[in-house]
Amino acid sequence: MIFPDLLIYFPYTLILFLLTLYFCWPALGIASARLEIKPYDKMRWLYVDEVDVCADQRKKGAGKAIMRKLIEIARDTGCEEVWLGTEVDNQAVNALYRSLDPDDVAQVIGYAYKMD
Repeated sequence: MIFPDLLIYFPYTLILFLLTLYFCWPALGIASARLEIKPYDKMRWLYVDEVDVCADQRKKGAGKAIMRKLIEIARDTGCEEVWLGTEVDNQAVNALYRSLDPDDVAQVIGYAYKMD
């Protein structure tokens, strides 16, 4: 079933963020995220699509600084939660995300579809 009022409302809710962390040139890392509003309950949340820290800058605080800034953006824009996912076996990034005291850590299954 299609709800016409949501088709009008939802396209105007997307706000994109591209965050780049500099100490000096070159950049230490980047992140992309977007503000979303769930169409069924109008809850505002920040979806973190990517956090990428330059290989030679890992484990030096750049990733944590980027995530703290994204969490700050979420708070400042009235989000109820921040959501992101990563690979289960990426121990370094999972340690980073756990250090930020998440409210929930879930197991998620991902699916990929190749376009021939």
